[in-house]
Amino acid sequence: MRAMATAHHQPMRELLLDPACRPEDLGQPLPDSPHACSVAMPLWRHVVGYEEGDPAVTDAFRAGYPRFFLNPITARLHDALAGELAGEGEACLAFPSDAAAARCAAFAGPGARAAKSERGVWAAIFPESARKRAFAAWRYLGEGVSSRRSEAALGGPPEPAGSGDARRAIKARVAEHAGRQAGEVFLFPSGMAAIAALHRAACAAMPGRATAQFDFPYVDALRVQREFGAAQFYPVGDAAALADLERRLGAGEIGAVFTEAPSNPMMRTPDAARLASACRAAGIPLFIDDTIGTSANIEALRFADAATTSLTKYFNGEGDVMAGAVTLRRDSPAADLLRQTLAAAETDAPLWGGDAVALERHSRDYAARVRRINATASEVHAFLAGHPKVAAALYPSDTSRAEFDALRRPGGGFGGLISIVLRDPADAPPFYDRLRISKGPSLGTNFSLACPYTILAHYDELEYVTAQCGVPGHLVRLGIGLEEPGDLIGRLGEALG
Repeated sequence: MRAMATAHHQPMRELLLDPACRPEDLGQPLPDSPHACSVAMPLWRHVVGYEEGDPAVTDAFRAGYPRFFLNPITARLHDALAGELAGEGEACLAFPSDAAAARCAAFAGPGARAAKSERGVWAAIFPESARKRAFAAWRYLGEGVSSRRSEAALGGPPEPAGSGDARRAIKARVAEHAGRQAGEVFLFPSGMAAIAALHRAACAAMPGRATAQFDFPYVDALRVQREFGAAQFYPVGDAAALADLERRLGAGEIGAVFTEAPSNPMMRTPDAARLASACRAAGIPLFIDDTIGTSANIEALRFADAATTSLTKYFNGEGDVMAGAVTLRRDSPAADLLRQTLAAAETDAPLWGGDAVALERHSRDYAARVRRINATASEVHAFLAGHPKVAAALYPSDTSRAEFDALRRPGGGFGGLISIVLRDPADAPPFYDRLRISKGPSLGTNFSLACPYTILAHYDELEYVTAQCGVPGHLVRLGIGLEEPGDLIGRLGEALG
């Protein structure tokens, strides 16, 4: 990761060499930027404390994943909007358009409304009693204003010149790696906004039908389907699940199918060919998220009607820009309908120019970074898989290998995410605490990043996901960065004792 200077001319922390892994690093932004998309949680008890709302943990946070934790700049904007637009006992959340603010207000419930601010943004205004529900919409829909847009609304730098060129360059780059054309790519302010836009499109095309989530996904990919529609969930995408899905498709119960390649965090890949055949026969679209596999390694559109990607992750690398994309398959029977809906959604929730300029700059070496991460992750996986304390090192090279290979590009690797399951669950907290790797939410950063994923993402439903979905509660997810393989293997071996 490139070292940069702050306004006070202090060098930014070089996380490749100086990871945020010590107890005193709690709450530090990852990376060392006012626009950081992660936060240091160096100890297992920090993660539990965050989930339980312990002020000793949360009061130390200077950053967080922006859909879950308000960036301090954005929090200041919300305070300013409340002073401008809210009444007694009301609060605000900021959005880039009237439509996005209205979606949040509708979800928040009675007494909520949308209004435009003189600051060039829109606000969802709601009673304090509806704050939790309003923030759920902020989280699930992923359309809230970014920290860079918040800066502009507070009187900081305006949208930079060249924003349009940056967006066009990003679309061309995403399209190039997907083997498509730039006109088939739609940009959003987060990966979840991309998924939510596709979900709205599917619900509009097939009203009254449920969507299906095939295999255990990233938590909010399922929740957006459940909160804004009905979802048929297959937590394990095995042959029995596929047969049941085919039956429901044939009965006209399902309006779209969502899946991931591979899944987060179990690293399973579905039988995309069979899924695509069943969906095509039923006349409904298949959507595959390729964030973990990356478009540099896999071709989701070989089978999918549309692919979603969190550009926040590997495409960006730096970890300081939130963005997402939907890429259409031109010959999909649903292409025309999806294109029209996605164009409107892209206008409702545009990628802010300042974020686009940063993302375009950071993504120029995307493919080269992914190749390097592939190689390192393969070595790290081999070490972990052979370690006596490790029960499983989940990785696409040996988890649903044939299904992953069906999507893999010639020369493509297996990505940079490994899920570690230790033989003794009691060893997981001390392993995590000793690990000299930056620790916090997110993945795909140029610096390696680890988290106790099940605790972090599913704390309020641990019994369900462990007992019924088969996701180990002590699983540690490791996102490989640009460190040297031997260095990372040494750190892991040290932590494993």
